[in-house]
Amino acid sequence: MTALLRRFAAVLIVLIVAAAPALAQGQGQLGLQVSSDGSFLSETSAFGLHETIHFRVAVPSGTIDSATFQIRPKGNGDRIQDALHLDADRNFYGASVPVSTLQGKAGDWEVSVELTSGRSRFRAGVTVEVERPSDDGDDGDDGDDGDGDDSDDGDGHQTIELRGKVEAVGTASLTVGGREIHVIDRTRIVAPNGTVLADLLDQTVEIEAVEAADGTLVAVVIKLIASDRQSVSLKGKITQTGAEHIVVKKLELQLTSTTVIEDEDGHALAAADLKEGMQVSVDASKADGAWVATHVVVRLRTSASDDDREEIEGQVTTVTDTELVVGDFTFAITDQTHFAGGSSIADLVPGDQVEVEYVEESGTLIALRIKKENDNGRNEVDARGVIDALGSETFGVDGVVFLVNSDTEFESKLPFDITFGDLAIGVEVEVEATVQDGGSLLATRVRVKGGMGDMQELEGLIDGISDSSLLVSGTDVQVSDVTDIKGERGSKLTLADLQVGETVRVHAVAKSDGSLFAVKIKLLVRYQDDDVEIAGNISELNADLRTLTVGNLSFQVTVDTDIRDRSGDELFYEGLSLGMTVKIEGFESDQGLVAAEISVKQDLSIAGRLTGPVTEIASDAIVVAGTRFSIDADTRIDNGIPDIGDPATVRFRHLADGSLYAERIRPADAGTADEVTHAGKIEAIDGFTLTVSGVMVEFASADLVDENALPISAAALALGQRVLVTGTAGDAGIIAAHIAVQETIIVAGVITAKLVDRFRTAGLEIGVSSNTDFSDGTNQSIALEDIPEGSFIEVVAVTEVGGLLQADLILIQASASSIANESADLPSGFVLHQNYPNPFNPVTTLAFELSARTDVTLTVFDVLGRRVQTLVRGVLPAGRHEVQWVGRVSSGAEAPSGLYLYALTVGQERFTRSMTLIR
Repeated sequence: MTALLRRFAAVLIVLIVAAAPALAQGQGQLGLQVSSDGSFLSETSAFGLHETIHFRVAVPSGTIDSATFQIRPKGNGDRIQDALHLDADRNFYGASVPVSTLQGKAGDWEVSVELTSGRSRFRAGVTVEVERPSDDGDDGDDGDDGDGDDSDDGDGHQTIELRGKVEAVGTASLTVGGREIHVIDRTRIVAPNGTVLADLLDQTVEIEAVEAADGTLVAVVIKLIASDRQSVSLKGKITQTGAEHIVVKKLELQLTSTTVIEDEDGHALAAADLKEGMQVSVDASKADGAWVATHVVVRLRTSASDDDREEIEGQVTTVTDTELVVGDFTFAITDQTHFAGGSSIADLVPGDQVEVEYVEESGTLIALRIKKENDNGRNEVDARGVIDALGSETFGVDGVVFLVNSDTEFESKLPFDITFGDLAIGVEVEVEATVQDGGSLLATRVRVKGGMGDMQELEGLIDGISDSSLLVSGTDVQVSDVTDIKGERGSKLTLADLQVGETVRVHAVAKSDGSLFAVKIKLLVRYQDDDVEIAGNISELNADLRTLTVGNLSFQVTVDTDIRDRSGDELFYEGLSLGMTVKIEGFESDQGLVAAEISVKQDLSIAGRLTGPVTEIASDAIVVAGTRFSIDADTRIDNGIPDIGDPATVRFRHLADGSLYAERIRPADAGTADEVTHAGKIEAIDGFTLTVSGVMVEFASADLVDENALPISAAALALGQRVLVTGTAGDAGIIAAHIAVQETIIVAGVITAKLVDRFRTAGLEIGVSSNTDFSDGTNQSIALEDIPEGSFIEVVAVTEVGGLLQADLILIQASASSIANESADLPSGFVLHQNYPNPFNPVTTLAFELSARTDVTLTVFDVLGRRVQTLVRGVLPAGRHEVQWVGRVSSGAEAPSGLYLYALTVGQERFTRSMTLIR
């Protein structure tokens, strides 16, 4: 991150509440200082993994009853709360928190302090950024990856894993595979109590490390691998729990007082936290005939690049030509079994230490790959990370160099074979290597985990099917045994189950020659009358019932529910957390709502809405409450532009260039002449100033409340929140008198009932008002009474005090007639295909077919029905036609991110589909 960005990362919020005589300023400035060193010689806002956040506030005069601090992530996660301590000179209240205490989670963290004296209260807060090095830029998000492989720290930054024998130990470092790894105070060592660094010499360890700014490796976690030959390491689902045991893969594992139980982020758990159905990784050893778990890690995610293989490491107890027994597990040796290093079953004897990769088929464990550990102990190194260097016969992974030769194995979950020549910088790999004489590392196996191939999303009709491919909207996509094909509501399908004419969404990888290979195919069945979709923040999780609640809708999460994080990795139920923004696609069953798909989102894209007096009108702009909005011929204007001085409501978008574009203008209800209301998303916080959907809001004297109308502090305001601001127009925006945080959801379903001012969909009652916007893909005004029951709609709604949902925007996705008869989606005479790719940035292809020469129009609209661009207008011959939209409006400017509609009109018939532009 550049120095400029670091300076902007610090956001200082100071709030003084004086219900009695105010706290008087003591020594120093009455504000919060943050530094990476305890001397506070310089202040900073950016911290590395190995650093400590020191913060303090000057002691005010008067008696202090309490002094506390809180650190919480801007996104989701646990907060830290504790008391502030008075320094020796009694000048400052302060505390120090190691970054490692924050679970190494990069991103923005809010540090706030509170001092109370009687009825007086002082609060101050600052936002700090936790940085992690070696950004691979693959996902650009700030969410927690936690995929079980530790290859991603949760914010798009790579860590490296090393596994091997400790070759040297220093006072604060150790060497594995010729690479020195520094050990700091916050390095966590997972080993028996009393183990010190010197005890690790010649022991086999697993290390998770990050690269510091100077290029050195710093250990986050060091895990001692038991030297006991009667030990196993395995992954699987807990099928049974007891007070002192769990069962994983039919193996009963005893839990003792020395068993280390934690999640992937290192949070300590208790035995009572382990539940049936949880995915875990377990290290265990055999003692007195029983298996005792030494280390249990609850897995939250599995990488999209992982396959169905399981792994176990342990000692061979029995071996024949057809069977291998390791740790009480019996594996069948078949034609599928591969022996690493050119060995064979004849080379194995009881007592050998092996790693076995296997799959379970009809209750039988099939060994797919068997690797024998070297006789002289594990003189090997395992690493996982991103390729950062490539040579003719070498490659580097986060600074560790590996040699390759003709015996090096290359594997991936990709639906085609790979070689050394397919590797590229930026590809994430898992490497097994041996330490050769002289200390060089020879890669024996390289498994691609991610970053290879150009992943594409293609959505459209199936035009043709062969034994190994699909023709989707004119594009040929290869299908293999590893392609995951899902049907309606998560059911598993095969290629033979698909039919020409069905709509599918394909996630495919492009090979170097440009050919596409499908990784995942989903059959799309649109707008069934029992479909329910909702997007919003998780408000409740019930682990015992395996349910989650968003916007008062509770969904059952089953074994068939497909849960994905923002990077596309599979997320287990345990990886969901309160406050997380998700989109749920589900359906109604006899037992209630069932989630078919859950996908984690960064936030919800919502337009701003401002109401206030018109102060200026021009041909290309309107100024409302001192805020300027550009307008053009496509701006939807209801009942004419109000006169200067009259109140108006403007729905608008904050464009990438910083300008505000009016999508719709309408007269507002008469109110206080100078009253201004504004609803939007917090985009920036700077002292007592917010940027809310591009509008500046000064809130030094405003009352602040949460979704339940309860008072909150300024420190509780966070980026991404939707707020409703009430105040007056100022010189550069709005002077707020009241700010209310609003919970927002986006729900889709069939209208089942209507009244004058409300309707029911997806089991929710939602109100409408004069502020509710409607869109059916045209630029005409419609009302609730114009929408027939049975129509499938998408609604942006906010929760008002008392729990009532109020519709902000209603988008009609399909009419009642098209749901009742899906063939109405394909009018006779022409077919409009789904655009591809979708979502897209910035180019997408729109395809349609005509049965005869005819006059057609193809137009792109926004969700309010405002025409964005006309792509086709004129007479075209029969056949298939394709046209590209480059994500621009008719003026040539870039269209903002969001949902768009495209409509094909042929004669009196018209059909509309939706697409999503993501910049």
